[in-house]
Amino acid sequence: MLKIEECKEILEKVGKILDESNITYFLVYGTCLGAIRDKGFIKDDTDIDIGIYAEDVSKLRNIDFGVPLRWFESERKLRVARYLFKTFLDISPFYKISGDWYFLKEYRDGKFLGKKFPAKYFDKLDEIEMYGKKYKVPTDTEDYLTYLYTEKWREKAPQGTGNLRPLVPIDLK
Repeated sequence: MLKIEECKEILEKVGKILDESNITYFLVYGTCLGAIRDKGFIKDDTDIDIGIYAEDVSKLRNIDFGVPLRWFESERKLRVARYLFKTFLDISPFYKISGDWYFLKEYRDGKFLGKKFPAKYFDKLDEIEMYGKKYKVPTDTEDYLTYLYTEKWREKAPQGTGNLRPLVPIDLK
């Protein structure tokens, strides 16, 4: 269960550092869902989710947020950087391949598997306000949430139901 005040402080701190490092970041997954549907963090969520463009991973590697960090990598490709604040903050790079955007979820049997997103969501970003601060989110955010969670995203679902997009093979060559 998230502590809302703590999450607000973490997101504001990390956002300021990413802005100063010229790294574009945006709210994704449950954090984006909460920002749109609940106008804030979802209390029953377990982490803060933000995305960055894969081209900024090298800049991210040079940032010290002052907390322990765990890199989830395969074949020298970053899947998730998990920052171990009191609440986990996951930064997920999005890779543009053949016109679409991909999040690398796992590496199995010599292949990357991940989530595929139409280009329209991440080629350009929208901006929303949450807790008096401006944050970037995927363009056509409600459609993005429907793509991830079906129309049921508007309802409060039991914790752990997660997004419904299947994993697809990804060729990074």
